[in-house]
Amino acid sequence: MAYWEFFHRLGLDDTDLAADKGALGPLVVIGPIGEPWKPTARSKPRQTWRYGFAPQDYDIGSRSRLHDPKLHRQHPDEPWKTWQVKGALHAIDDRESTVDLNWPPNTEPPHPEALVPLDTFNDREQRAALLALGEWVAAHGIDADGPWRAGRDLLLRRPPRCGQDDGSPLRIGGESGLDAAVRLVLTIRDSTLAIQGPPGSGKTYTGARMVVRLLQAGKKVGISATSHKVITNFLEEVLAAADGIIEVRATQKVSDGSARAVSEQVTHVASNAEVQDGLASGEFSVVAGTVWLWAAEKSQEMVDVLFVDEAGQISLANVLAMARSARSIVLLGDPQQLDQPLQGSHPPGADRSALAHLLGEHDAMPDHLGLFLEHTWRLHPDVTVFTSEAFYEGRLESRDDLVNQRLHGPEPMRGAGLRLVSADHVGADSTSPEEAHQVAAFVRALVESGSTWTDRHGDRRPLRYDDVLIVAPYNAQVGAIAALLPVNARVGTVDKFQGQEAPVSIYSMTSSSPMDAPRGMDFLYSRNRLNVATSRARCVAVVVAEPALLRVRARTPEQMRLANALCQFAEMANPV
Repeated sequence: MAYWEFFHRLGLDDTDLAADKGALGPLVVIGPIGEPWKPTARSKPRQTWRYGFAPQDYDIGSRSRLHDPKLHRQHPDEPWKTWQVKGALHAIDDRESTVDLNWPPNTEPPHPEALVPLDTFNDREQRAALLALGEWVAAHGIDADGPWRAGRDLLLRRPPRCGQDDGSPLRIGGESGLDAAVRLVLTIRDSTLAIQGPPGSGKTYTGARMVVRLLQAGKKVGISATSHKVITNFLEEVLAAADGIIEVRATQKVSDGSARAVSEQVTHVASNAEVQDGLASGEFSVVAGTVWLWAAEKSQEMVDVLFVDEAGQISLANVLAMARSARSIVLLGDPQQLDQPLQGSHPPGADRSALAHLLGEHDAMPDHLGLFLEHTWRLHPDVTVFTSEAFYEGRLESRDDLVNQRLHGPEPMRGAGLRLVSADHVGADSTSPEEAHQVAAFVRALVESGSTWTDRHGDRRPLRYDDVLIVAPYNAQVGAIAALLPVNARVGTVDKFQGQEAPVSIYSMTSSSPMDAPRGMDFLYSRNRLNVATSRARCVAVVVAEPALLRVRARTPEQMRLANALCQFAEMANPV
């Protein structure tokens, strides 16, 4: 977050606070909930108070430092810490539009009128690494042998050095993406191999088997990603792939217990020194951690190959900062799905993710530049045809057995493919009660009518509420829909559901028109969000939208491109 945004939000009135995603409020005190928590060996005593708020979109994490605009008005000249809310975020309930804060016990808390987060991170290691890279290039040239070669090749958008002829495809003959990846990872030399994995294509499955092949060859492997959770999931896949083949001696660097334990084969450590000592002694052959581990000066050439998962969400700058830690880099991800979760102010070109930088103007990875995993294990062919044409230059295909996936239910939804449901409302922005009720009624009718579905193996079973994945662009609409459905219904934003799947996906677009969209056309019509929302579906992908959203007055070529994806869906879908 830019500091000017933080100060701007502290000065907003109630109406603007509710409309700004970067704040939560105004808040209304509901009262204390439950009994005060008694102290234990691991926690302090506390009391929990609940506050209500109007349905709205927000972006507040469990570790955000929260500030109260009221304290800012009362103490404008005091240090920022004076404005900080002394209570800790306990929970936010979108269904009920409530937020719970934990406070010290025995006294009436200083209730905040709103919550304005300020999220900052210590990027000292990354900045130092990038400065060192710049100084090295200034002294030796960008194309000289030496450290950061993989990062410098990435910066120059060069194909990996895997022994192929210049300009030749990386695959041999009819080789599958998986077979090519496992072969190439042993031939890569001081460069970057990029692998684009569209929805359901087995990106993590492929990456894990590449890691196992390297371990069999006696190599040391690093793993990084956007979060400890993603890293943990990748480690689990590596352990599964290695089972019965080779012992995995792995460590994951975590600083605060934020990552859950994978198995006894993965040791959690808290410092870079423990990682370095473990590698030097041979105790570990796989090391996992976020950018703060790999950008450190003492991590230089610590491993042979560094795998960067979700590289479509990691900035080019962060990958370059990590580049000196390994001789070669493997990028796994898909910039056509979710983009970087954190945005800043950057010079042109530097604001892109590592994979988006490499792809340039392409939607799918060129054959000479990296690997494109062209087969999805998730999407019925009638869904794949839209996903492929709209987002992947027509190169994505379904496995043959996915044609078996079908929904058996009311006539408009029977079968497989795309469906378009028209909503009818005016003036809706981040929430539409009319559309929320329409979606909830649609889901209830689908599930409670006795619908069934058939998977790719031909097995048929009843359709349950958790077989329908409901996506909305705004938290306020998520809460409105969730409040109308059973608790086991799966409702959330695209960020929550990336990597997940269900027989049916429903995308509630919420806003009544492009002009009503709170964060503008770029957000509501995001190709990434539409791709993720519709590609969760194994059988049927549904978009619910006010017809006015299809009547767009685009003013720029980019707005035309954004609108085209939704219009293409509407053109290919069956109306309901």
